[in-house]
Amino acid sequence: MIGKRFLGVFGLATLAAVLGGCDTHEKYSYASTPSVPQTVTLKNTTTGEQLWSYDIPPGQELKLWFTNPAGRANEQGFDEMVWTAGPASEGIPVHQNRMRVPPPMSRRIEGSVRAPEMMPPRASVAPAQGQ
Repeated sequence: MIGKRFLGVFGLATLAAVLGGCDTHEKYSYASTPSVPQTVTLKNTTTGEQLWSYDIPPGQELKLWFTNPAGRANEQGFDEMVWTAGPASEGIPVHQNRMRVPPPMSRRIEGSVRAPEMMPPRASVAPAQGQ
């Protein structure tokens, strides 16, 4: 009886420690299409300043994330934003951009939709002559 009670209490304590220590990283993904081209803007909510903005080309996807857990970034007073853009069907491109930004409690990400636009034409390959 004592063994089961001990295991139950130990299990709950372990679960509380694990869940209490969770501090997730913010990750966002925005896809742009010809009918819904998107713009993503990062604002400093303390000053109202627009810190960064990106017009996502149609057929592309913007992926952005913050390197520090929210609690740590708020304690430090800053965070680092990383972003990439590339074809919507592919994974994270090798080239990544980085920027120091305010912590979560002092920033806001805003998405907006631009007027519909045409997708850039795909490169075509001319057939070889004589075939």
